[in-house]
Amino acid sequence: MRICVTCILFSIFTAHAVWASQSCTIRPIRIQGGSMAPRFADGAVVQVEIGHGCTFVPQRGMAVLFINRQSPIPLVKTVVAQPGDRWDVAEDGRVNVNGAEALTAGGRPYRLEAAGVRMLRLYVRDYGGIIPPQTYLLLGAYEGGSLDASRFGLVHRRDVIGRVVEGR
Repeated sequence: MRICVTCILFSIFTAHAVWASQSCTIRPIRIQGGSMAPRFADGAVVQVEIGHGCTFVPQRGMAVLFINRQSPIPLVKTVVAQPGDRWDVAEDGRVNVNGAEALTAGGRPYRLEAAGVRMLRLYVRDYGGIIPPQTYLLLGAYEGGSLDASRFGLVHRRDVIGRVVEGR
């Protein structure tokens, strides 16, 4: 299994502090790891909108910063499916959203590994193939999955603490 974590070079404590105590701000962060390449290369500096005053709504295709118990620091991944989307994960690892095959940032179709397929198919089954309210499918750019939904499942909105502001 090839795992390369895209993560941010500041601690979860700092992310929580920014989220809880500051109004919405734009902050530079450095990407660590290659799981979001080619969209964001290892070492790239990106601008992130973060803070309790931010009112963005995560949308399909948006890169977001979120917290997860399986990582000691926040992660950046792409929103592949959003609340209300119809989705499925095929036995061969293909991810389908609203009747179309989901593609990585490199334009290649996902082919998640068996463990990720088994886990995500439980969500598909339990929610009738529809992404529930306030919940997102977040994936990296590796076709086989990375430290993303293929490892830890769907992400609730409360855990999405920022969004990458591209082009600034």
